Amino acid sequence: MTNSSFIGLLSVVLLSVADGFGVQPTFLQQITTIPSNTITPTKTSLFATATATAANNKYFQFEEMEDNESCTTEIYLNDDGSVDVSMTETDGPLPKATFGTWKVLEEGGEDDDSPPPFEMLIGRTFGTGIGMGEDAGSFTVERTFRGYVTMVGDAVAISGSMHILDDVKGDIDVGYFSMIDTTDAKDYTDEK
Repeated sequence: MTNSSFIGLLSVVLLSVADGFGVQPTFLQQITTIPSNTITPTKTSLFATATATAANNKYFQFEEMEDNESCTTEIYLNDDGSVDVSMTETDGPLPKATFGTWKVLEEGGEDDDSPPPFEMLIGRTFGTGIGMGEDAGSFTVERTFRGYVTMVGDAVAISGSMHILDDVKGDIDVGYFSMIDTTDAKDYTDEK
């Protein structure tokens, strides 16, 4: 399959997935982030650089599909490499705290017009509900997301696989994810 055929097929899949979300983007509320080291998206080809840079400072509708479960969450990719993960605009379990980092990896040569590889780490801390007050207990779930950045019309789309780091088995592929840029729709909603 050629790159253009793959991107065309990916575009159709992402558009149908984005339409199926049924979730309108809303303001990020009650977000907590842990800033990362400065990560700058880089790529040597002109196409890849423009595509990678297009993900900076954007809201995304982020769908995670793990086992038989899926959830959709609003996230924001900051140009400093941090991710703001909404703690309320999600149809998944509500976390007590969140953090995240993202980057577009550098690879390929100047003539390489393949989609740039993307990597994101998101951690969410949940309360156990056992105990009293602040000592109720908590646990943190971290997932690494690896995929590719593409354009669907004027919108940035990112999709790929989810991974966990297991103490015994190492890096394990546990599901899939997709993200579609909702910044323009959010800006339109904010104006009304």
